Amino acid sequence: MSGEIASDSSVAQSQVSDLQQAIADSNGVQTPNTDTQTTLQGNNQLHSNTEQEMDMVRHFREAFQKDAANIGRVAEVIEAKDKQLAQKGE
Repeated sequence: MSGEIASDSSVAQSQVSDLQQAIADSNGVQTPNTDTQTTLQGNNQLHSNTEQEMDMVRHFREAFQKDAANIGRVAEVIEAKDKQLAQKGE
């Protein structure tokens, strides 16, 4: 296979591990404490912004989880195909 492209699942696994670590790190993001005693307009806007921010973090975390799973699956399929082709002598 000299000069040809060959799969290396360890590279993909490294990327999956990096994504999984980013996901784990983001799990530590907590909703900040906000003032619940006053009804100032600014406080209401802060509550709304905080909720939107936390929702966005959750969406990114879900997307990263899906990406990590997809990268792992694709790498496995490509490696299996490479092995199959190698056995056939292609």
